[in-house]
Amino acid sequence: MGRVIQKEIDRLGYSYDWHETKPKFDDFGGFENYDRILVVGGDGTVAKVAEYMVKNKVRIPLGIIGTGSTNLLALSLGIPVLNTTKAVEFALKREAKPMDVGLVNGKKVFLIAVGKGYDNVFMRGATRELKRKVGFFAYVWSFLTTYFAHPKCEYRISVDGKMYNVIAKTVLVFNFFRLSSKSFGVGFNSDDGLFEVVAVNPTSFWDLLKVMVFFVVGRKSAKHPKVSFFQGKKISISSEKERGYQIDGDVYEGGDLEVEMVEGGVRVVRP
Repeated sequence: MGRVIQKEIDRLGYSYDWHETKPKFDDFGGFENYDRILVVGGDGTVAKVAEYMVKNKVRIPLGIIGTGSTNLLALSLGIPVLNTTKAVEFALKREAKPMDVGLVNGKKVFLIAVGKGYDNVFMRGATRELKRKVGFFAYVWSFLTTYFAHPKCEYRISVDGKMYNVIAKTVLVFNFFRLSSKSFGVGFNSDDGLFEVVAVNPTSFWDLLKVMVFFVVGRKSAKHPKVSFFQGKKISISSEKERGYQIDGDVYEGGDLEVEMVEGGVRVVRP
C-alpha cells in the first residue's frame, strides 16, 4: 500500500518525506516545515497525529488516506476510501476546513467519539492481531462473542454542569459521525462546537436493530425509547462498575471521563 501511495504522490509532482508511526511513539516534530500532512492509516492513527497537532498548535492542513479496518472518519467526511489513488489526489489538492476535536482527561484527542461501557468491551474484542488477519470481520466476531454477555449499569453524566443519571449499556460522546447523507442532528456535525452524548440501552437484539435503523435512516428527533441524548461542550461520565474507555477505536485503562471541546482544533482536507 505504501508504494502505491508514494507512486501516486510522485506522479502528481509533489516532494515529500515518509515517516512510519510506531506504538507508544508520539514525537512528530518537524511538521511545521511542511505544507501539508497526509496520514495513512485508520481512525486511531489519524487521532494520534491530530493529537500532536492540537497540543503543539500545528495548523497545517491534514489529509486522510484511510487504510484501516473501518476508516469511520474518512467515510463520515466523504473522503475517498476504496480507491487509494483518488484518496491521495483528494488529500493533496482539496481545500482544508476547520474541524472540532475533543480532549479527554486533558491528554488524549479524539475526532469521532469516546465511549464508556459496551463499546469499550467491543473494541477490546477486536484485537489488533485479529484485525490484521480478517479486517472488518474482527468487529463482527467481537460483537457476537461479547454483546449479549455485557450488562447495563448506571452512569452519572454531567453536561455543562447539569447532572443526569441514566441506565445504559454504553455511553458515547460524539464529536462527529455520519453513516448516511443525512445529518444525525446537532452535535454530530464536525464544526458546530458541540458534543452529542448518546446513552444507549437496548435490552434485546431487536431493540439494537431498531436503534441502528433510527440512526442510519437519519434521525429526525431527539426522542427514542432506548436512547438518551444530551448536548454540550464539557462532559463528564462516571460509573462505579465500568472501567476503561475507548477513544476513536483505541482502548485505555481508567475510570471517569472528562471531555472538553476544542473548536476548530485541526484543519482537515474534506469536501
